[in-house]
Amino acid sequence: MERANRETWSKRVERWKASGLTGKEFAAEIGVTPKALAWWKWHLAKEQPAKATWGRPRKRKTALSPMTFIEMAPAAKMEAVEIVWPSGVRMLVPSGVDTSALGRIIDVLEKRR
Repeated sequence: MERANRETWSKRVERWKASGLTGKEFAAEIGVTPKALAWWKWHLAKEQPAKATWGRPRKRKTALSPMTFIEMAPAAKMEAVEIVWPSGVRMLVPSGVDTSALGRIIDVLEKRR
């Protein structure tokens, strides 16, 4: 098979995008390797010049995070316990608090008395 030039690959990539086929399917259809097709898609996209924004800073494309975001409902109203030290320091502790963290906080407050 003869080596195709940039223009030929550009047309192939455009046809692939319009086809709705996977890279593997389209590559098999036109007789090229899926790897070559993917490389040319990447290479041609890399060559596209950024649009000039005369006098304005360019906006950067923001990539989506691979993290999954979950919409959280407001926390149900929890009962809390108020701790009052002899010094008058008051501390409101919600139910379900991490007891080891609470213990460390209390230790620090008692040392400051």
